[in-house]
Amino acid sequence: MTKIDILISTYNRADSLKRTLLSLEKIHWPAGFCWSVIIVDNNSKDETQQIVQDLSKQLHFKLQYLFEEKPGKVLALEKALAFSKADIVVFTDDDVTFDTNWLNVLVENFKDSRVSGLTGKILPVYSFPKPVWYSDQLSMVLGSVDLMNEREETKYATGANMAFKRTVLDKVGFMSGLQGGINEDTLLSYKITQQGFKIIYDPALIVYHHFQEEKFNRAYFQRWYWNSGRAIAQ
Repeated sequence: MTKIDILISTYNRADSLKRTLLSLEKIHWPAGFCWSVIIVDNNSKDETQQIVQDLSKQLHFKLQYLFEEKPGKVLALEKALAFSKADIVVFTDDDVTFDTNWLNVLVENFKDSRVSGLTGKILPVYSFPKPVWYSDQLSMVLGSVDLMNEREETKYATGANMAFKRTVLDKVGFMSGLQGGINEDTLLSYKITQQGFKIIYDPALIVYHHFQEEKFNRAYFQRWYWNSGRAIAQ
């Protein structure tokens, strides 16, 4: 039976993480696949550990907890990947919810042996008034992705909604050398496609990104563009 692990790194977002995990409880589960969720607590100071432990007794899927003291999302995900024994590894975030058909779409794509990686739409959810200076075109800074309405090959996968065959990640070295806090998913995608592996963008693979209000200031966006440019230049 094919095994899928969903990896989530989290830091001080206990309430948001709880919403994400409860959303996973509502998705449709495909037959013939075994799946579980691995949470890596990146040294949170809130109730993250307790919430994961409590939910692990309530949810109908397997939920596992890891702890990584050293800061950095890449370090946390590398720990989860080393722990995982799945055939397909899925990466998402602690501030998303899922379309109910998300896992079915993922499974259908990987039935095609030519597919090595998969990504899809990340649609924004605003629970607060948007600043007057903000344009929806800036949503890409916060991880929004809505590229096209057709299933097509792509060169880039986005971290909140991407999956890869484990054999591919092992061959390219996952995110080795990509620690830097921004654009790791883009650089990983580049490594994968450069070695001839195929990444598919499927618009039916949908997650909803719940934006944090505290990020909606000009300084955050300016800092993001600066760090992004520096990471690409390196």
